[in-house]
Amino acid sequence: MPVVGNKTNVLGEQNPGKVKVKHSGSTVVIKENLNRLGLEIVNGGANTVYLYPGKTAVEEEGITLAANGGSWNGLIGNMLWTGEITGIAATAETTIQVVEV
Repeated sequence: MPVVGNKTNVLGEQNPGKVKVKHSGSTVVIKENLNRLGLEIVNGGANTVYLYPGKTAVEEEGITLAANGGSWNGLIGNMLWTGEITGIAATAETTIQVVEV
């Protein structure tokens, strides 16, 4: 059975669950949700993405999602991050997938 997230909190102009991460500046990947129980962010694009929990994303800092399948489950240590997450793409805009429960 597929996991279906709370798509009301996912930012995606064209398709909920997908976010276009810009290269020209920091993009909000997902808003703060104090009720978040789970999170998965997957980079299906051809460019590396850098995520930064709680701050403006900067290239080559924070959590690195490798191109073509890099992922992060929202955990910092043994704690699930419930705050805002921003991202920035290396080289060019990249679309990532976000699922929140």
